[in-house]
Amino acid sequence: RSDGGFGYKYSVQFGDRGDTSQTQYAVLGLWALDHAQIAVPTEMIERVFAWLQSTQRGDGGYGYQAPSTEQQYPSTHVMTAAGMSAMMISGDLLKVL
Repeated sequence: RSDGGFGYKYSVQFGDRGDTSQTQYAVLGLWALDHAQIAVPTEMIERVFAWLQSTQRGDGGYGYQAPSTEQQYPSTHVMTAAGMSAMMISGDLLKVL
């Protein structure tokens, strides 16, 4: 997605927002490419990093999808682990962590 998040194609159930679960898997794939010495576009990682920052909840956690006015997914332990891991990996790729 242009905002940096990854997610399902638009559907009634999931809307048109990125989600933490899909984003974590994409980041893991990008990390694997980097470790295989295959170039990963810096701009893509910067957008992912910004998306993860913008979708973190006020309690520090992550929900399944980015917050929206229609449907709110609460923070969960599993999605927080996914979001924070993706944030750390993105930071590693950007050499900021």
